[in-house]
Amino acid sequence: MNKKISIIIPSWFEKNQHGHYGQNETFVIADITLNRLLETIKDRNDIELIIIDNGSTLKINDLEQKDKVQQYFNKADILIRNKENKGFGPAVNQGIARASGEYIIQINNDVLVFPNWLNAIFNVYEREKELSRPIGMVMPNIIKKEYQKNCLNERARLDFNKVFALKEEEVVLHHKEIIEPHAQFGSLWCIKKELVDRIVKEDRFFFDEQFEKAFKEDRDIYQRLYLRGFDTYRTNLSRVYHVGNLTVTKLKDRKQYTDANKEKYEKKWRGKEM
Repeated sequence: MNKKISIIIPSWFEKNQHGHYGQNETFVIADITLNRLLETIKDRNDIELIIIDNGSTLKINDLEQKDKVQQYFNKADILIRNKENKGFGPAVNQGIARASGEYIIQINNDVLVFPNWLNAIFNVYEREKELSRPIGMVMPNIIKKEYQKNCLNERARLDFNKVFALKEEEVVLHHKEIIEPHAQFGSLWCIKKELVDRIVKEDRFFFDEQFEKAFKEDRDIYQRLYLRGFDTYRTNLSRVYHVGNLTVTKLKDRKQYTDANKEKYEKKWRGKEM
């Protein structure tokens, strides 16, 4: 690979973040996916792992491991601690401000990757001359229940444990050689640091922090990239599994943020979306 990459992961763990995946599901899934992510990195020197602790208060102790949550945060090369949950956008902005890699990758802490995910992303950069517009961001495709029928549960939904047990060669891929433009998957993306620096210099921010906590900040940055003549691309050489909603659904009265952010986005981009 021979590229220095900064990987940014915001994380927020509180008591009683229970759900479909069991007790403390937000942390449990985050811990599994982080370990899987690190297993796919052949040379740890290639990456700079930046984790933002967004005001976590959860502590989990057992006979095997004292304070599992702290063990999670200890895996970071750079750990940023906030006294309170500043929200997703501000946390990513904090990570970007500390990043030194040639490329920046932001990944949600509930995304399960497979070994080829990084190679698939950089394959797009290697083929940039074939594309109609310069690369703004690159994203993987996601595993979908329509294709990965061997991973469905009794409710015909993707089962995390079955997906986790998949071997990479068992992941169903479609249109492997096609790079799709105008991709919008806000849970894992890669961007060049020099482009990030340009955006921050021109706009004075990367993620617009008026979109509080979470929701629509990703759509906003896509539009700002499009206006600058860049596009966002999806690779079909690898797929990832996004569990989804393990953090945002734990926000108290989350609709006060999601509904407000939708209104802010529509006001900002009405009639101007590309």
